[in-house]
Amino acid sequence: MPPKKKQGNQGDFKQEDVLQAIVIADSFNTRFAPITSNKPRCLLPLANVPVIDYTLEFLNSAGIQETFIFVCSHADQVKAHIAKRWSQSEMDVQVLVSEDCLSAGDALRDIDAKSVIHSDFVLINGDLVSNVKLIPLIEQHKAQRLKEKTPVMTMLYRKAPPGHRTRCKEDDLVIAVQPSNAQLLFHQRASQGNALQLPVELLLDHVDVELHYDLLDCHISICSPHVLPLFTDEFDFLTRDHFVKGILVNEEILGHTIHVKIIEEEYAARVSNLQMYDAISQDILSRWTYPFTPDGALLSTSDSKCSHSRHNIYLQEDVTLARGCTLEENVAIGQGTVIGSKSRISHSVIGSNCSIGNNVRLENAYILNNVTVGDDCVITTSLLDDGVKVMAGVKVHSGCVLAKKVVIGNNSTLRPATRLMAEAPTDDFDDTPGAIFYFIFHSLITAEPLFVCDLGAAYEYKESADDDEEVEDLSADLWGLRLESDEDAGDDWEASDYEGDSDDMNDDFGRNSPEATESDMFLEEVIGTLERGIAENISTENIVLEVNSLKHAYGIQIKEVNMLVTQGVLDLPLKDMEDMPPQQRRVSLSYANFKKFLPLLRNYIKNAESQLNCLLSIEDLCSKKSVLMQVFMKLIHMLYETEVLAEEVITTWYNTKTEDANGLKCRKEIGPFVKWLQEAEEESDEDESD
Repeated sequence: MPPKKKQGNQGDFKQEDVLQAIVIADSFNTRFAPITSNKPRCLLPLANVPVIDYTLEFLNSAGIQETFIFVCSHADQVKAHIAKRWSQSEMDVQVLVSEDCLSAGDALRDIDAKSVIHSDFVLINGDLVSNVKLIPLIEQHKAQRLKEKTPVMTMLYRKAPPGHRTRCKEDDLVIAVQPSNAQLLFHQRASQGNALQLPVELLLDHVDVELHYDLLDCHISICSPHVLPLFTDEFDFLTRDHFVKGILVNEEILGHTIHVKIIEEEYAARVSNLQMYDAISQDILSRWTYPFTPDGALLSTSDSKCSHSRHNIYLQEDVTLARGCTLEENVAIGQGTVIGSKSRISHSVIGSNCSIGNNVRLENAYILNNVTVGDDCVITTSLLDDGVKVMAGVKVHSGCVLAKKVVIGNNSTLRPATRLMAEAPTDDFDDTPGAIFYFIFHSLITAEPLFVCDLGAAYEYKESADDDEEVEDLSADLWGLRLESDEDAGDDWEASDYEGDSDDMNDDFGRNSPEATESDMFLEEVIGTLERGIAENISTENIVLEVNSLKHAYGIQIKEVNMLVTQGVLDLPLKDMEDMPPQQRRVSLSYANFKKFLPLLRNYIKNAESQLNCLLSIEDLCSKKSVLMQVFMKLIHMLYETEVLAEEVITTWYNTKTEDANGLKCRKEIGPFVKWLQEAEEESDEDESD
């Protein structure tokens, strides 16, 4: 149980001295669906203790005095749990509720509006398990802020080389650090692409740089009070990664820096997906998270004591083990559970009041409360929610998730990565993208349950193929296991089963349409924004904000943004030129055409790489709009004169070999201008030598 509140001098602290923390309880994704349709992820039991209790106990033990839990989904359940479990703790825990937030960035903007944070604070998620000692790290952060003034955030990383058990694919990252002051210089998730896009300027501008691919992001951030207003000012910051990228890209403008702290001995990891749920559960059972272990007093949630024996076997009171059953290693069993004869259990967690039959094999199985498993069942690497009934002879293969009260009939077999729920989806089932997609799409094909028996039924849950970019690859890599997709394994339905018109389906869902790629839609939106900017005299700063918002909405990479913004800016004067006689087109192209949007171009075309992207974009546009070729040289000259393009980049692009007819034509058109640049440089060199 959490320690009782101290009486006396607790209120004597000055407001600015109070150590504060923000816990974002919502994940804003559907990784644990359909279980999270009826309970929040932060209350999901981890080794028979709600995940958020690990998070809050970590903060409480570390000396945090005031914690704000921000929650959107299932707020009543979270508030009830906090009132029951943490109302008498030494740490003051308050729950902040909002139903309108769609991202962590929205949550932080909402917290900023409430003006509850008054000093440096710790920012974490409600699914964090850690035993890191925070106070020394907070003091180091404050000392660095006093010394350098610019640090706005300190991010914690833990040594975890590739292949480490708590390192999953989506958390693979590469960072560059300046050793002298641990300043973060570069940050890229490996999942964003196979190629490492390391800016050349990083190595040119810094004498000493450390590159790391051996770190795990702890998702513990020690923040200055400036962080929340920065999120408020930049509404396109949807996640902490967006914030980090924004600070790194605009360091000179914003005047802020981010620093890192690397830990080696202590533990920190997020229950961010099913693979991490498995890995962290095993770490808890193996006592890597000490003192946060199943037998520890800090995490005791009931009057029942938990014993710890050899091979990390944890048993609460009133557990019944039949003769001949075997608990092999890393097993936790909750109060009132019965294990049948000849059953073998390994690396598994079983909740309270469960009934496990005879000759059952459980391996890496996570079974919550009041679950029944019949005789001769085999369950591997799967998660079973409260009240699930698995009848005799059932085989549950790796990666399955069974939601509350699902019933599986005798001798059934669940293929890998199957997700089941007890009720057919309805329009009020959930407001998550996956659930809405399931209702709209799958109910058009079949409303039949996947499994039916006398005691109930089970309906399959599938997420949208167009779901959040963060879960893009997880359907094929569930629990860290490479699994066959539905297309490879053969699905239970075919597209021909749908009786409606296939064209109507594609129109409804915006998929499979070559005319409507996300890049095309982004470009169309950018052009519309620029036209509205001229008509309504919108400031460049607001146009940049709108374009950044579109970038995140369509998931466009920065390289493509540079190219498409360039095309969008060129589209407006080119439209006017199309109706002009050829001899008037060069005359009509002038600085006035681009004066309004030059600051916009400069916002994106900042370095050699983005300038090259700009040139490639113009070259590509020449193949689509013949009118551009006629003004190509004048356009490049004008961009050079206005310092959007540098001489070195122009000559580099010009000297790049190409066999493309359009590319050759562009280089031929620009040849006289490049020659003029070279001659001007030679004359300048001669003048300097004289």
